[in-house]
Amino acid sequence: MIETRKREHSRKPDEQYPLIESCSPGPYLELFARHPEPGWTVWGDEAGSSVEPRGKAHRGYGGGPIQTPLLPPHARIKDATADYLGTELRREYESGKSIRDISVETS
Repeated sequence: MIETRKREHSRKPDEQYPLIESCSPGPYLELFARHPEPGWTVWGDEAGSSVEPRGKAHRGYGGGPIQTPLLPPHARIKDATADYLGTELRREYESGKSIRDISVETS
């Protein structure tokens, strides 16, 4: 499993290359590549070194630290808080907002 920041649409995480190289002998091939990778053969419409990856750039793509809530291990929210949050999120969804819109608004 690789846990990392989202990139451009369908771009694979940079962390995959050293992981694959550490457990598999080359040569290496990436299909549907979004950018060239040294030491790899890459096939894809956007694999050329002069091609900028297409796709919507979302907020999280800009880099910097990933913000996560600070919670002690195995922390749980109280039932009343969970009920309130569930009710509010359901209200937003049923008013016509998409899951994606709600996610962007609430981070």
